[in-house]
Amino acid sequence: MTGVDLFGTYSHRDTLIHRAPLWCKGIALILISFALVATKSWVIGGVALSAMILVGLIGGITPKQWLQTLLGLKWLVIILAAYYVLFGSIAQGADVLLTLMSMVAFSKVLLTTTPLPRIIDGFVRLCAPLKIFGVKPERIAMAIAVMVRSIPVIMNEHTMISHALISRGVKVAPHRTFTPLIISTVAYAHETGEALAARGLMDTEVSSPASEHKN
Repeated sequence: MTGVDLFGTYSHRDTLIHRAPLWCKGIALILISFALVATKSWVIGGVALSAMILVGLIGGITPKQWLQTLLGLKWLVIILAAYYVLFGSIAQGADVLLTLMSMVAFSKVLLTTTPLPRIIDGFVRLCAPLKIFGVKPERIAMAIAVMVRSIPVIMNEHTMISHALISRGVKVAPHRTFTPLIISTVAYAHETGEALAARGLMDTEVSSPASEHKN
Protein backbone atom coordinates (compact mmCIF):
# COMPACT_ATOMS: atom_id res chain seq x y z
CA MET A 1 0.00 0.00 0.00
CA THR A 2 1.20 3.46 -0.76
CA GLY A 3 0.29 6.65 1.02
CA VAL A 4 -1.18 9.82 -0.36
CA ASP A 5 1.34 11.71 -2.43
CA LEU A 6 0.63 14.98 -0.68
CA PHE A 7 3.49 17.11 -2.01
CA GLY A 8 4.10 15.27 -5.26
CA THR A 9 7.09 13.59 -6.86
CA TYR A 10 8.73 14.50 -10.13
CA SER A 11 6.90 13.29 -13.23
CA HIS A 12 8.85 13.55 -16.50
CA ARG A 13 6.63 15.32 -19.02
CA ASP A 14 7.02 17.90 -21.75
CA THR A 15 4.66 20.63 -20.60
CA LEU A 16 4.91 24.40 -20.40
CA ILE A 17 5.24 24.20 -16.62
CA HIS A 18 8.02 21.59 -16.85
CA ARG A 19 9.95 23.77 -19.30
CA ALA A 20 9.64 26.91 -17.17
CA PRO A 21 13.03 27.86 -15.65
CA LEU A 22 13.55 27.44 -11.93
CA TRP A 23 14.10 31.17 -11.37
CA CYS A 24 10.67 31.83 -12.87
CA LYS A 25 9.05 29.40 -10.43
CA GLY A 26 11.02 30.97 -7.59
CA ILE A 27 9.73 34.45 -8.44
CA ALA A 28 6.19 33.07 -8.64
CA LEU A 29 6.64 31.57 -5.17
CA ILE A 30 7.84 34.90 -3.76
CA LEU A 31 4.96 36.85 -5.33
CA ILE A 32 2.31 34.36 -4.21
CA SER A 33 3.73 34.19 -0.69
CA PHE A 34 3.85 37.99 -0.45
CA ALA A 35 0.26 38.32 -1.68
CA LEU A 36 -0.98 35.72 0.80
CA VAL A 37 0.88 37.24 3.75
CA ALA A 38 0.29 40.91 2.92
CA THR A 39 -3.46 40.51 2.46
CA LYS A 40 -5.92 39.16 5.00
CA SER A 41 -8.71 38.29 2.59
CA TRP A 42 -9.80 34.70 1.97
CA VAL A 43 -10.58 35.75 -1.61
CA ILE A 44 -6.85 36.06 -2.37
CA GLY A 45 -6.25 32.60 -0.93
CA GLY A 46 -9.09 31.19 -3.02
CA VAL A 47 -7.73 32.78 -6.18
CA ALA A 48 -4.20 31.52 -5.41
CA LEU A 49 -5.42 27.96 -4.76
CA SER A 50 -7.51 27.95 -7.94
CA ALA A 51 -4.57 29.27 -9.94
CA MET A 52 -2.24 26.59 -8.55
CA ILE A 53 -4.71 23.83 -9.36
CA LEU A 54 -5.05 25.17 -12.92
CA VAL A 55 -1.27 25.39 -13.34
CA GLY A 56 -0.98 21.88 -11.98
CA LEU A 57 -3.51 20.57 -14.49
CA ILE A 58 -1.43 22.15 -17.27
CA GLY A 59 1.63 20.43 -15.75
CA GLY A 60 -0.01 17.02 -15.88
CA ILE A 61 -1.42 16.71 -12.34
CA THR A 62 -4.77 14.95 -12.74
CA PRO A 63 -7.99 15.95 -10.95
CA LYS A 64 -7.81 12.64 -9.04
CA GLN A 65 -4.33 13.53 -7.75
CA TRP A 66 -5.54 16.96 -6.67
CA LEU A 67 -8.48 15.39 -4.87
CA GLN A 68 -6.17 12.97 -3.06
CA THR A 69 -3.93 15.86 -2.00
CA LEU A 70 -6.81 17.91 -0.62
CA LEU A 71 -8.25 14.86 1.15
CA GLY A 72 -4.83 14.27 2.69
CA LEU A 73 -5.26 17.59 4.50
CA LYS A 74 -8.75 16.79 5.79
CA TRP A 75 -7.86 16.29 9.48
CA LEU A 76 -5.78 19.46 9.59
CA VAL A 77 -8.59 21.37 7.85
CA ILE A 78 -11.19 19.97 10.27
CA ILE A 79 -9.14 20.87 13.35
CA LEU A 80 -8.35 24.41 12.16
CA ALA A 81 -11.90 24.98 10.97
CA ALA A 82 -13.30 23.90 14.34
CA TYR A 83 -10.86 26.18 16.15
CA TYR A 84 -11.75 29.28 14.12
CA VAL A 85 -15.48 28.58 14.31
CA LEU A 86 -15.30 28.29 18.11
CA PHE A 87 -12.63 30.84 19.02
CA GLY A 88 -12.00 33.03 15.98
CA SER A 89 -13.85 34.24 12.93
CA ILE A 90 -14.96 32.22 9.92
CA ALA A 91 -13.39 34.73 7.50
CA GLN A 92 -10.04 34.53 9.28
CA GLY A 93 -10.22 30.74 9.35
CA ALA A 94 -10.99 30.62 5.64
CA ASP A 95 -8.02 32.86 4.95
CA VAL A 96 -5.66 30.64 6.98
CA LEU A 97 -6.93 27.40 5.45
CA LEU A 98 -6.83 28.68 1.87
CA THR A 99 -3.34 30.09 2.43
CA LEU A 100 -2.16 26.73 3.76
CA MET A 101 -3.72 24.78 0.90
CA SER A 102 -2.33 27.25 -1.66
CA MET A 103 1.24 26.72 -0.43
CA VAL A 104 0.77 22.94 -0.38
CA ALA A 105 -0.57 23.15 -3.93
CA PHE A 106 2.42 25.25 -5.04
CA SER A 107 4.78 22.71 -3.46
CA LYS A 108 3.04 19.91 -5.34
CA VAL A 109 3.32 21.76 -8.65
CA LEU A 110 6.99 22.58 -8.03
CA LEU A 111 8.00 19.05 -7.00
CA THR A 112 5.96 17.41 -9.76
CA THR A 113 7.35 19.56 -12.56
CA THR A 114 10.95 20.10 -11.37
CA PRO A 115 13.57 17.43 -10.60
CA LEU A 116 14.59 17.51 -6.93
CA PRO A 117 18.36 17.76 -7.71
CA ARG A 118 17.62 20.86 -9.78
CA ILE A 119 15.69 22.42 -6.89
CA ILE A 120 18.51 21.64 -4.48
CA ASP A 121 21.15 23.09 -6.82
CA GLY A 122 19.09 26.26 -7.11
CA PHE A 123 18.81 26.49 -3.33
CA VAL A 124 22.57 26.03 -2.96
CA ARG A 125 23.20 28.91 -5.36
CA LEU A 126 20.65 31.04 -3.51
CA CYS A 127 22.36 30.41 -0.16
CA ALA A 128 25.90 30.89 -1.52
CA PRO A 129 26.28 34.39 0.04
CA LEU A 130 25.79 32.83 3.50
CA LYS A 131 29.25 31.28 3.23
CA ILE A 132 30.74 34.53 4.56
CA PHE A 133 28.94 33.78 7.85
CA GLY A 134 30.34 30.25 8.00
CA VAL A 135 27.13 28.61 6.79
CA LYS A 136 27.49 25.65 4.43
CA PRO A 137 24.75 25.85 1.75
CA GLU A 138 25.37 22.21 0.76
CA ARG A 139 24.56 21.03 4.28
CA ILE A 140 21.33 23.06 4.33
CA ALA A 141 20.38 21.66 0.92
CA MET A 142 21.05 18.13 2.15
CA ALA A 143 18.76 18.70 5.12
CA ILE A 144 16.00 19.94 2.81
CA ALA A 145 16.47 16.94 0.51
CA VAL A 146 16.21 14.53 3.45
CA MET A 147 13.09 16.31 4.71
CA VAL A 148 11.38 16.26 1.30
CA ARG A 149 12.16 12.58 0.84
CA SER A 150 11.03 11.74 4.38
CA ILE A 151 7.53 13.21 4.12
CA PRO A 152 6.12 10.57 1.72
CA VAL A 153 7.91 7.81 3.65
CA ILE A 154 6.28 8.86 6.93
CA MET A 155 2.86 9.22 5.31
CA ASN A 156 3.26 5.80 3.73
CA GLU A 157 4.13 4.37 7.17
CA HIS A 158 0.91 5.84 8.56
CA THR A 159 -1.11 4.25 5.76
CA MET A 160 0.58 0.88 6.27
CA ILE A 161 -0.08 0.98 10.02
CA SER A 162 -3.75 1.80 9.44
CA HIS A 163 -4.16 -0.99 6.88
CA ALA A 164 -2.35 -3.46 9.16
CA LEU A 165 -4.80 -2.72 11.98
CA ILE A 166 -7.80 -2.97 9.67
CA SER A 167 -6.60 -6.28 8.21
CA ARG A 168 -6.44 -7.71 11.74
CA GLY A 169 -9.93 -6.52 12.54
CA VAL A 170 -8.69 -3.93 15.02
CA LYS A 171 -10.75 -0.77 15.10
CA VAL A 172 -8.99 2.19 16.70
CA ALA A 173 -9.44 5.93 16.58
CA PRO A 174 -7.14 7.69 14.07
CA HIS A 175 -5.18 9.46 16.84
CA ARG A 176 -4.24 6.09 18.39
CA THR A 177 -2.06 5.31 15.37
CA PHE A 178 0.26 8.18 16.33
CA THR A 179 2.26 6.14 18.86
CA PRO A 180 3.37 3.40 16.41
CA LEU A 181 3.87 6.11 13.77
CA ILE A 182 6.20 8.07 16.08
CA ILE A 183 8.17 4.90 16.86
CA SER A 184 8.47 4.12 13.14
CA THR A 185 9.48 7.71 12.36
CA VAL A 186 12.19 7.75 15.02
CA ALA A 187 13.55 4.44 13.69
CA TYR A 188 13.59 5.88 10.16
CA ALA A 189 15.41 8.99 11.42
CA HIS A 190 18.09 6.83 13.09
CA GLU A 191 18.53 4.77 9.92
CA THR A 192 18.83 7.92 7.82
CA GLY A 193 21.37 9.45 10.20
CA GLU A 194 23.47 6.28 10.21
CA ALA A 195 23.39 6.12 6.42
CA LEU A 196 24.53 9.75 6.14
CA ALA A 197 27.28 9.25 8.73
CA ALA A 198 28.50 6.12 6.94
CA ARG A 199 28.93 8.17 3.78
CA GLY A 200 30.77 10.95 5.60
CA LEU A 201 27.94 13.43 5.14
CA MET A 202 27.60 14.31 8.82
CA ASP A 203 29.91 15.60 11.46
CA THR A 204 30.58 12.45 13.47
CA GLU A 205 33.45 13.76 15.59
CA VAL A 206 32.48 13.69 19.25
CA SER A 207 34.92 14.87 21.85
CA SER A 208 35.80 12.04 24.22
CA PRO A 209 36.42 12.55 27.95
CA ALA A 210 40.08 11.70 27.38
CA SER A 211 40.52 14.41 24.79
CA GLU A 212 38.72 16.92 27.01
CA HIS A 213 41.06 15.99 29.88
CA LYS A 214 44.09 16.63 27.69
CA ASN A 215 42.75 20.03 26.74
